Amino acid sequence: MFYSGIILITGMLFGCVTSTAPSGPPMCQTSGINGLEDDDTGINEAGSSVSITCESRGGIDPFPQLSWTRSGDELDGDLTTDERTLRTSLALRWTLSDEDDGKMWTCTAAHPDLTQPGSCSVGPIRVLYGPDIVLEPVSAVKDVGEDVTFACSATGNPVVLTTNWLFDNSSTPPNTDRFVVNNNDDGNLEVTVHSVTKADYSMELKCRAESSRGVSEIRAMIVPINETVYSGGHSRHFLSGYVLVLMVLFNITKHFT
Repeated sequence: MFYSGIILITGMLFGCVTSTAPSGPPMCQTSGINGLEDDDTGINEAGSSVSITCESRGGIDPFPQLSWTRSGDELDGDLTTDERTLRTSLALRWTLSDEDDGKMWTCTAAHPDLTQPGSCSVGPIRVLYGPDIVLEPVSAVKDVGEDVTFACSATGNPVVLTTNWLFDNSSTPPNTDRFVVNNNDDGNLEVTVHSVTKADYSMELKCRAESSRGVSEIRAMIVPINETVYSGGHSRHFLSGYVLVLMVLFNITKHFT
């Protein structure tokens, strides 16, 4: 658990004025979050359930207005107020993902009797994840003789060590003239299949990424032009009279050590 906080100028109470400012800066409390980004013992796993709560004490008529941001992006939380204890809290509960790696959470407490709001912060935190692979496209409808290109990239913490293409589980293309692997201008690892053949439809063409956490793979599919392609809940039919349904576009397997 860790927090930091500052408050600049508090409001003052005069005579019969009932509005009061918070008694101090808000406090950030964490549950399930380990350490800071530069602390090797403070490592968090993607998929872990965590929460952070911002609590402001004092302040009434109105209660302080609390808000959470993650590295500048506003977040929705669960707000509670207690008139007896004069406490206001705003809680965030979520599951850690790669998007949380290196991020900072800041709670701000605003009140009419404060010239400037108080705040407290959590982070930045380290989140271990991946390798996570992005493949574009995951499938392509091509006729025999046409060309197709797939681009693959991978991210992770710790960093991805290697990314490569597999051809029926071999790192060697079956034909180096037709299967060309190279890095494009965006830094993605591309494979271009020239002059698609019928055998290419059944080939297991996969992008593979490895880090010290393990290995991830995703399959790229070359689909015959007379089959139905499903994408985002929609389908396209290329064969009149009957429909051949392709049940699986791609599969992803992850093996973590």
